[in-house]
Amino acid sequence: TNYTTAQGLANNVVRIITEDKSGNLWFGTDGGGVSRYDGKSFTNYTTVQGLANNVVRSIAEDKSGNLWFGTYGGGVSRYDGQSFTNYTTENGLPDNVVTQIVIDEQENIVIGTNFGVAVVISFTPKFQTENTNKNIPSQNSLHSEDLKNYTPVIEIYNSKTGYPVKDVNVGQNAMYKDSKGIIWIATGSDKTSLVCFDPSEIKKNNKPPDLFIQSVKINEENICFYNFIEKDSAVRAQQEVMTYGRLLNGEARSELQKKFGDIKFDGIAKWYPLPENLVLPYNHNNVTFDFIAIETGRNFLVRYQYILEGYDNEWSPLTEKTSATFGNIHEGTYTFRLKARSPEGIWSKPTTYTFKVLPPWWRTWWMYSVYILSLTGAIVLIVLWNGRRLRVRAKELAGEVRRATVIIVEQKKVVEEKNKEITDSINYAKRIQQAKLPSIKEIQKALPESFVLFKPKDIVSGDFYYFHKNSSPMSPSARGIEGEVFIASADCTGHGVPGAFMSMIGSEKLDDALAHSADTSEILSHLNKGIKSSLRQTGSDESTRDGMDIALCSLTTGSCVIKYAGANRPLWIVRNGSTAVEEIKATKKAIGGLTEDSQHFETHIVQLQRGDTFYISTDGYADTFGGKENKKITTKKFKEVLLSIQDKSMQDQELYLDNFVENWKAGTEQVDDILVIGVRL
Repeated sequence: TNYTTAQGLANNVVRIITEDKSGNLWFGTDGGGVSRYDGKSFTNYTTVQGLANNVVRSIAEDKSGNLWFGTYGGGVSRYDGQSFTNYTTENGLPDNVVTQIVIDEQENIVIGTNFGVAVVISFTPKFQTENTNKNIPSQNSLHSEDLKNYTPVIEIYNSKTGYPVKDVNVGQNAMYKDSKGIIWIATGSDKTSLVCFDPSEIKKNNKPPDLFIQSVKINEENICFYNFIEKDSAVRAQQEVMTYGRLLNGEARSELQKKFGDIKFDGIAKWYPLPENLVLPYNHNNVTFDFIAIETGRNFLVRYQYILEGYDNEWSPLTEKTSATFGNIHEGTYTFRLKARSPEGIWSKPTTYTFKVLPPWWRTWWMYSVYILSLTGAIVLIVLWNGRRLRVRAKELAGEVRRATVIIVEQKKVVEEKNKEITDSINYAKRIQQAKLPSIKEIQKALPESFVLFKPKDIVSGDFYYFHKNSSPMSPSARGIEGEVFIASADCTGHGVPGAFMSMIGSEKLDDALAHSADTSEILSHLNKGIKSSLRQTGSDESTRDGMDIALCSLTTGSCVIKYAGANRPLWIVRNGSTAVEEIKATKKAIGGLTEDSQHFETHIVQLQRGDTFYISTDGYADTFGGKENKKITTKKFKEVLLSIQDKSMQDQELYLDNFVENWKAGTEQVDDILVIGVRL
């Protein structure tokens, strides 16, 4: 039976085949990654899923069921059944071309590469803060997610580390573990050819390396500290030779004393010339430490980590360098902590060195005292000077205030006189407006069960009420009926003085309109033309838009039939015993403004019964602000109030509506004129 890419295989060039503990077959291909066959179908894994490289030359499974894939140029991939973890030369491999993988007797991962053999023996935390030689986990006890925080401990066996093996050949079992645990390695070298590798015979040093700080450099210069304290010229000369490789002459010693004489320390440590309790002036705040770990076997595989506490936030990455430099160190006390890892992954105990850097003269405590005293003195001088300046200015201002007060008093008198004149004029205008308004007694004589609630916002009002009763038949053109009553509520544009002018014009034009017709529709049409003519409104955008909203009703004494026409103001009816307010809607056009001269206003004829009540009003009552949330009464609330007072007489209704709106305002300024007319048949 043949299997190709047509059946799901990743690539038709297969390099390696192995079977895992679950009975799955794994195929390493030449460019297609890895294919797993479970007896029914193939599952393919490539770089998209995390594989290091799609050319796979070797496969091995460890004791925990992790699969290791050797790739051509991508290093090694470890698959734990969920995700891949990849290792390359950056993690310690000698080369990224991996040709063979074998699991040895100790469950270590033996990796054959183009440049020798690598053995993964354990893992260590990436950034250690203490000696963590104990409880180092083995490679097969960690999941991929755990491995992110660990660095593999890898032993390298090649010509560079002193072992006779270089390039490991490609091919099935080119690296083979026999029944005794010995690994046989086929190489591509004429000198080695076949290598026998017994991991158990490798002698390892399980002791941590001895670690020493050899010297401290200041501003990257070697210093013979004995020149500052040693009296014995022989000892001093010996140390000069060890430090500089030569004896210093008198001029060089003087230059050294002049350059570094302000450095302070208590003594010099034994064996390595390190100054004890070193105190550095701020101009010498660049420090270099040279260090070494004693490793008799493979010292070139020793790795170091260090941290300067107070300067760094975390330990440095692993390094093979044996020096560390810290520049531009701020004032303070610092501790240099250093540790080393042996080729076998054993960490030494941290070695420490503590020193102090002094602040520059402008940041010393005595200079801060000078700053504080200088600042305090400056503040005192500024306060004294400013106080004197303010006193002088206060005298000047007092004079200016006196002069300004005289002027203000004079201006106040003028303003008060002008205000009195204006107020007197407005009050006089009020008397004129009231004279034009119909008598309440005349209205109540014709309509005994009625009220007119009239509350102007200002002294004069833009709202007005209108009343007319035909005492004799009108002209044939008007066709009036004797005893017919006309009553209206009108809301002119604006309020105060401008609104009052409009109300005077409106009342006059309403008289003119009534002289021409007794039909409410025609009356409003004549009124519209009269307002537009008086204000010279042509209908263009530049024309004044002043006008009015009005509700006009007519009824014959003794009759229960109402004729109503309205411009933006409705008629409300509460029938005797009803629990709802019936609304007769107005024509949605205003009187005057941009309304056409030919505008028709519809007349509604309504049949009522004795005991029924009707209301006409302007929008001022419903638009009054107040209440707990300082909102409008609203039309809905106004209707509810009207329904609630139907058991009262009309005079009591007027009093109730007046008290209700005053309580609702509760001190809030009235925003518009208020006019409500009620009539009960």
